Amino acid sequence: MSSRFLIAFSAALLIGCGTVTPPPDLLTGPEKRACLKAGGAYERRGWSGSEVCVKRFSDAGKACADGDACEGGCIFTFDGTDLDWREPRRGVVGQCQADNALFGCFGFVEDGVVERAACRD
Repeated sequence: MSSRFLIAFSAALLIGCGTVTPPPDLLTGPEKRACLKAGGAYERRGWSGSEVCVKRFSDAGKACADGDACEGGCIFTFDGTDLDWREPRRGVVGQCQADNALFGCFGFVEDGVVERAACRD
């Protein structure tokens, strides 16, 4: 009888230990209105599908070697084949970022060098 209790108790513990995924962050009505008024659009981005206010930059995709040349930042996007992405790279040509909602793995290009590499969801 004690082994049945132990099995039932263990099963109940395992069932109760499931992780609960919180719903993605949603923008409030006033935040959405402010986003639209500022020329943005709200979209779901990242793995979690969080809602963010996205503002597009007019120079998106333009070749650059420094953030001063862009409305946003000058970024170098890592494609997964870059094994030493944390190491500085010199003589890099990046692209002006498309919008203010960066997701993925990338680094900011300053004076032809990739700096501050990061991955964001």
